[in-house]
Amino acid sequence: MAHAIIFTDRAPRSNLEADSEYNPAYLSFPAGAYKLASVLREQGLSVLVVPNCLNLTLEGARSIITNNSKGLLWVGISSTLMFIRSDKFTEYRQKWHSSTNKLMSVEHFSGNIDARNSITEMAWGENELNALADWCSVPVLVGGSWITHMKNGNFHNLNDNVILVRNYAENFIEEFTNNRLNGNSEHRIVDNLSYDNNAFKESTIVWNKTDVIGPNDWLPLEVARGCAFACAYCTFPHRGKFDQFKDPKVLRQELIHNYEHFGTTSYILVDDLYNDSKVKVRELHDKVWNNLPFKPEWSSYMRLDMFWHDPESIEIIKASGAKMGTFGIETLDDRAGKAVGKGLGRARIIDTLEKIKASWKDDILVQANFIAGLPFETRESIRETLEWSLTTDLLFTASWFPMWITPPSHFKIVEETEVSSLSKNNAKWEIKWLSEMNWINSAGITYQECDDLAFEFIKRCNRHGLTSRATFTFVDYADLRTAGLTHQDILNVKSGQDIFVVNDALFRVGKRTEARLNTILSYSDKSNLPVDNSLKHCYTL
Repeated sequence: MAHAIIFTDRAPRSNLEADSEYNPAYLSFPAGAYKLASVLREQGLSVLVVPNCLNLTLEGARSIITNNSKGLLWVGISSTLMFIRSDKFTEYRQKWHSSTNKLMSVEHFSGNIDARNSITEMAWGENELNALADWCSVPVLVGGSWITHMKNGNFHNLNDNVILVRNYAENFIEEFTNNRLNGNSEHRIVDNLSYDNNAFKESTIVWNKTDVIGPNDWLPLEVARGCAFACAYCTFPHRGKFDQFKDPKVLRQELIHNYEHFGTTSYILVDDLYNDSKVKVRELHDKVWNNLPFKPEWSSYMRLDMFWHDPESIEIIKASGAKMGTFGIETLDDRAGKAVGKGLGRARIIDTLEKIKASWKDDILVQANFIAGLPFETRESIRETLEWSLTTDLLFTASWFPMWITPPSHFKIVEETEVSSLSKNNAKWEIKWLSEMNWINSAGITYQECDDLAFEFIKRCNRHGLTSRATFTFVDYADLRTAGLTHQDILNVKSGQDIFVVNDALFRVGKRTEARLNTILSYSDKSNLPVDNSLKHCYTL
């Protein structure tokens, strides 16, 4: 039985190469759904979380709900990582509705070079949510970043059985579930503007055997919430937040519990920024990472200028177990960087990367994100940085994006808290709109040119499956490690050696995803859930 069922997934993505397909090889567990499950599990309630749900058909989703309907109070869908840009939505959704099979391949999202001009949508759109709600005898809750960012997901004709939940959902889920237990269900659109910070610092993600965890899985871990910085282009609403990291005692106990029950030693940190505080970096090393009965490994977002101001933390991060970090370098142009809150400048950026390389060598991989079109930056400056990012040995991988500025007409569909300060005051940044989706900066470069430059970077990269320099993130790293590749295997693939290991890993990822969903499909009100902590039977490929 289950008191609640939550469907979640991380949408596949394409490298946008002509005739390329979206890569469905994501094994990671989106943290939000499991955090909400934890709130109820700590009350003794049963919550079934269904990962990789995009591989389910409507028939498959119905089957899971039917098999676990005893005591069911609500069904949830997390939108946080389920939105995607694709020109193949029609084919995917037709098969989702019509197939009599319970599982399908996400290859039906296959895209091509034109997909970059497609509209971003939630994979399960209005018709899909309504199809579930029309059939379901309990409320269907839909939450996550898509609902929050897009003013209720930009849905207009949802079934009355659908309840939209914006912003943090922990308090609401607890209240809503207790109301359902007591026979009260008067809720529609719910907006939770805050979640008590002290409560977060004492909270954990509570995993159980129904989550189908293997000892090699890289699990998501909430170390902190929010970001101490407030970059001008950032659309994240919880920027400028300080001292948000968890109580080290609570965090350490969470890690030890997962190790003892599931053999887990590796994590994807879902922080917006790990090293935003000297105190945080040192306390977590001394009281958590260096005080465990196992050697941890993790990956996360990091900030380069914090290493420049605190070079000692380079070694501390290494000793803490980091294996890959993503840095928002954005630009090497001094004026553009300073204007938007990234004022380190070219000389200090390269100097800091050199210090990191000297310390980390290839033991920790460095990914850098760049933005084309920042205020005041010329096309010549962008091109120079692009060429550097393609050739430097200071980066393992890089990604380029055109600068996003919210069009004036979008303000009516996007929450104000999700709009960057740059978008709110175009005149200050000397940016003008040429059309609905095309702006021009003071140096004469347009959004369309920036989009073309970012796409050029992708086309020029040497691609080896998942390990494209243009697409390989620390989440991809965790997936390949989960699939059995070693750190050295990934380094070899980057250098053009042992390419076969990627195809082998992708095969295992696909089989693993299918095995995990089949295990969850086997759960029912009448069956006993697995009791073997290792869950080895789920991973026999």
